[in-house]
Amino acid sequence: GRGKLPKMSKGGPPDITGMTSLKVDCGGSLPDRWTPEELKDLFNKYGEIGDVFIPREKYSERSRPFAFVRYFRESDAREAIKKLNGYKMGGSMLTVSKANRSREMARAEGPTEGRPPTAS
Repeated sequence: GRGKLPKMSKGGPPDITGMTSLKVDCGGSLPDRWTPEELKDLFNKYGEIGDVFIPREKYSERSRPFAFVRYFRESDAREAIKKLNGYKMGGSMLTVSKANRSREMARAEGPTEGRPPTAS
């Protein structure tokens, strides 16, 4: 068979099965370079990146002070955490950690007001 290349589905989110997601928090005011392109350049040094996502605030087009970066290999993601946690970007410090929830889960959960907490 041919090598396993991720299938690009038209218009849908990229296929992220098997990728390792990192959450990047920006402390302080957002630097001008806080863009997916700049983050990709920064994180690309440590391995191949599948996706960079900066959420936007609901009612404005302002970027939120955190981002998600996805690596194809977990070892690359761990290296990026070691090297970039505490990195200064435009005077703001980045905190890099393994994301515990994917953006799909965060989006699917949505607001929880008015729903009783589900017993585990």
